[in-house]
Amino acid sequence: MHRLLVGATLAAAILGAASGCTDEPGRPDPVAPPTASPAPTAPTPTATASGATGDLRQWLPDNRVILVEPISGDADTILPAFSTDQGEFTIYFTCTGTGTLALLVNDNDPATYPCNGVRNTVAVYTEVKGPQTVKLDVTGSGSWQLAVTKAA
Repeated sequence: MHRLLVGATLAAAILGAASGCTDEPGRPDPVAPPTASPAPTAPTPTATASGATGDLRQWLPDNRVILVEPISGDADTILPAFSTDQGEFTIYFTCTGTGTLALLVNDNDPATYPCNGVRNTVAVYTEVKGPQTVKLDVTGSGSWQLAVTKAA
């Protein structure tokens, strides 16, 4: 029985040395489990005030030709005239409030979006080459920001 106790003590000492256990105070255990870092949090979308277009310009892609400079409003409007030679362009917009924003391109059926502060990117492909007509219809309460670029 004495041999079994010596063997168990010797095995414990070998395992302790191999795992880096130490009785020295203040010395960290080299194989201690890593501490969990806090999980990253997703950014919270923020709404911008009506009339402020600086935020919109920041998320337009670099090296894109701007067809309609960033504009903002809170009522129905027709965008300034612009032309495309291939009938392709991209609309970047956001709308905040409790209503909806409808985009009508060349008097086709509208695409309607909630005014929930989400950044939207809409790629438009149309058979119309040359001058384009884009109308915005606001239903309810909504403040929007919008810009148009050439397609990628």
